[in-house]
Amino acid sequence: MDVERLCKLYTDREALKFELYKIQRQIEGDTVTITPADGWPGKNESERKVSMLKALAADPGIIRKKNYECEVMFELAKVEGEILALETERRAYEWGIREALVQKLGVPIHQAVDRAGDNALDAAAFDDVPF
Repeated sequence: MDVERLCKLYTDREALKFELYKIQRQIEGDTVTITPADGWPGKNESERKVSMLKALAADPGIIRKKNYECEVMFELAKVEGEILALETERRAYEWGIREALVQKLGVPIHQAVDRAGDNALDAAAFDDVPF
């Protein structure tokens, strides 16, 4: 279990979330800046939305920021995937320790599972311990 790596990934995840928040606020600000004073042209909501999307797609600053937003989202997804993998590895290690404890205490593993169900294996293992 690479604890240091997991801690760094947690930090990286929060930094990426904050970076994503900042870029999204910048995009919102730029959208307000390019919005015409009398609103987007169009006779209904659908046409106004199309006008807005066309203007956003034509603005080089917004395009650059949207591309950066996608990069940050991709990096965030990779970091979250690594975190999930390490947490899964950690849980498997923890359950291995629980199983070893159950075996050392002399409680047959199937007996502990039968009494408590899969999720309570660790607690059921100690039911017969005389303390």
